[in-house]
Amino acid sequence: MQPLFRRATPADAEAAVPLVYRSGPAAFDHVFAGQGHDAQGFLRAAFRSGRGLFACQRHWLGEVDGKAVVAGTAFGGGAAL
Repeated sequence: MQPLFRRATPADAEAAVPLVYRSGPAAFDHVFAGQGHDAQGFLRAAFRSGRGLFACQRHWLGEVDGKAVVAGTAFGGGAAL
């Protein structure tokens, strides 16, 4: 079955963040974990906030039977500034 793609919303954080994290756990842990923080906690807060590179507004979800199975984002370099 083909996934149905839609824009992510803040309510999708619990389903989307583990998918985003799995794209590079070592890199996320290196950059965002430490000093009492965990990378997925950071990603959840950023995803829900609506601000920054990890905000839900930058993500799309692919769902199969109503369950998120893929998350992705793409943007130009100007968006990172």
